[in-house]
Amino acid sequence: MGHKNPPHVLIMQKELDKRITENDQYSMRAFAQSLGLDPAYISRVLNNKQAISTTAAKQISRRLDLCEEDRVRFLESVADEKRCTSLKEMDPGLIDCGD
Repeated sequence: MGHKNPPHVLIMQKELDKRITENDQYSMRAFAQSLGLDPAYISRVLNNKQAISTTAAKQISRRLDLCEEDRVRFLESVADEKRCTSLKEMDPGLIDCGD
């Protein structure tokens, strides 16, 4: 994983930050629960240590109730990350994915 957070991670982080601003008792655990996912998984995704699965991406985009534009951006970002990872596995020198 690279150092620059992809758009889907930024969208998730923005939503988490918004919820914490609205309720200072809100936690990563509560966020993960609202998404129906494991807190450790969400933490790894937000810290750019694990790529998000396609299944989780669809679930998150539904549970965050994103507008159509953000939902498309979110899902395209996940797809781009998967494509880049696959290309790097085939030939590490082939592509620079911006990280």
